Amino acid sequence: MNARARWLLAGGAIGVLLLALWVLRRPDPAGDTARAEWPPLPRRVEVEVLNGGTVDLAARIVTAHLRRGGLDVVLYDNAPPEWRDSLRIDPLVLVRRGDTTGVGRIRDVLGPIEVRDVPDPKPLVDLTVVVGARVERGEPEGIP
Repeated sequence: MNARARWLLAGGAIGVLLLALWVLRRPDPAGDTARAEWPPLPRRVEVEVLNGGTVDLAARIVTAHLRRGGLDVVLYDNAPPEWRDSLRIDPLVLVRRGDTTGVGRIRDVLGPIEVRDVPDPKPLVDLTVVVGARVERGEPEGIP
C-alpha cells in the first residue's frame, strides 16, 4: 500500500470517528421535556453502568436513559469478567451502599431488572447497573 492510500485510509477512519462522536454527543431535541416527566428523587443517586453483554455501546445507551431519568451516572465502562454474561437479558442492579433509592427509577426507565444486594466499600457509587442484551427499549435518537 502506497503512502497516498494510507493517508486516505487514515483520513476516512478519522472522519468516521468524528461522525460517531458527533452523533453520540449531539443534544437531544426532546431532552427538556423528557426530564420534566421524572419527579426528583429524594437524594442524589450515583450510578455506574457496566456493559456485561455483547452489545456494542450498551453501557452508553443505558447511561443516556438513566441520566434522562434523573440519576447521576458517574461512570460507564465494560464490566469485569466476573459480571459478564452473554446470556443475560435484563440488566442486573447491584445495591452497593445498602440504600435502594433509585432502584425503582431504574426499573421505570429500563423495564424489568434483577436486583441484588452486593455491598462493597470500594465502589464509590450507590448502584451498579450491569447491562445485558436487552438495550433496545426506547433507544435515544442517534445512537445505533
